[in-house]
Amino acid sequence: MTNLRNQPRDQASSKSDRGGENELDLPKDADSDQAAIDLLLVDDEDDFRETAADYFRRRGHRVKAVASGKEAIAAMRAQQFEVAVLDVHMPELDGVTLLPHLLEEDEELQVLMLTGGATVDTAVASMKAGAVDY
Repeated sequence: MTNLRNQPRDQASSKSDRGGENELDLPKDADSDQAAIDLLLVDDEDDFRETAADYFRRRGHRVKAVASGKEAIAAMRAQQFEVAVLDVHMPELDGVTLLPHLLEEDEELQVLMLTGGATVDTAVASMKAGAVDY
């Protein structure tokens, strides 16, 4: 595990925020040697979506941020992504329901589920549907 105590706050990975070992280890800035990824971010909460998109862009990633499952499916049909981050709880088409639709478009897509209200049932359903992390 990386020692984050001596790193400036903006350079510390999200491991320090949530204590998880399975967190994404993203480059510290756009000049990093690590390759940029094409990321689809799907969340119906405007403030969070914009903040998260800015976070990933500052680290050199190409981000398409959308507010709904329908927009996510349209984005997948228009562009190829390596990673998708889906909010579990969204109106109309929630993340768990959206997940198999995105994998139909690209079975190699790596999908991470994101929620402020995790349950065992949605975690199990997400992982069974093909999410790589919850």
